[in-house]
Amino acid sequence: MQQVTEQQIIPGYQTFASNTQHLANSLSLYCSENLQQEQFKQAKQQWRNTMDSWQSIQAIQFGPIQENNLGWELQFWPDKKNLIAKKNKGLLLEDSELSDERLQKASVVVRGLPSLEFLLFDPKALSYGDQQRRCDLMQGIAKHLVNVTHKLHQQWQTEHAQLLMNPGTENPLYPEDKQAIAVVLDSFLSSVEVIKDRKLGQALGLKARKQHINPYLLESWRSQHSLENIRHNISAVKTLMETGGFSAYLNSQGQQALNLKITQSLETVYTDLHKTDKTLFINLGEGEAEQWQAVVKQLGPLIQLLKHDLPAALNIQLGFNNNDGD
Repeated sequence: MQQVTEQQIIPGYQTFASNTQHLANSLSLYCSENLQQEQFKQAKQQWRNTMDSWQSIQAIQFGPIQENNLGWELQFWPDKKNLIAKKNKGLLLEDSELSDERLQKASVVVRGLPSLEFLLFDPKALSYGDQQRRCDLMQGIAKHLVNVTHKLHQQWQTEHAQLLMNPGTENPLYPEDKQAIAVVLDSFLSSVEVIKDRKLGQALGLKARKQHINPYLLESWRSQHSLENIRHNISAVKTLMETGGFSAYLNSQGQQALNLKITQSLETVYTDLHKTDKTLFINLGEGEAEQWQAVVKQLGPLIQLLKHDLPAALNIQLGFNNNDGD
């Protein structure tokens, strides 16, 4: 737990908080420099960097982020009804001042990274309201993200790290060490299930009555950053095993065969995700689904290893997560 916390969780949140600040600075520069294209390009790249750092810790759905559902403040997704565009359009076209207070009263839909993605990458955003209002909204969202991510990083440093690293009868969240390990493992397992069922499965139409490919159901489709998101999710699981100490622990317990199975399964998925230079949005738009259906198939055995074999080897029991259904 010390390795996971100090080597992965706290540095991950620190990088995320740093990137949101860089994003806010980048948008401020763009809006103050007469909307120069070079600054706009830099702001879009910094959005990508920020999204990458979020995807690297997106699996950490425990701790401070659970309080007040802060995950929704960072990212509203899936967005099957295109609420991102609708809610942003409403804010851009109304007359009221776009103050911090107005943004907080608005829907959570407009306060996260997907909202900024719409404003930076979707051509439709340019046709709603004027440039100044668009700048006011982007800078307001960026400021909100800075506040949320710095708060999360601080809470991990000052309080939650000690709770996760020191399970015991006096610990209100983790009375037993096995509980702490189970929470971490369950969260990362959940992230792999989300890749299989939502990030790839929904766009591929795998659970639809009539299978239909729809690239607009991809996460971050506007920026065409969907594949990078998944790559960072899988890299995070690899980091959990390697830097987080799970592999070393399995080896120390005579579970070298299981550790090898998990690392090889992860490596197979990771390699398959890097077999194309095209974006996932373009791939699916061109009807090239076979490669991604194969990735979904590869994720099945990995999920089984993380859901059954690894908990059994660690002598822990996983609880129900958000992907287990009703």
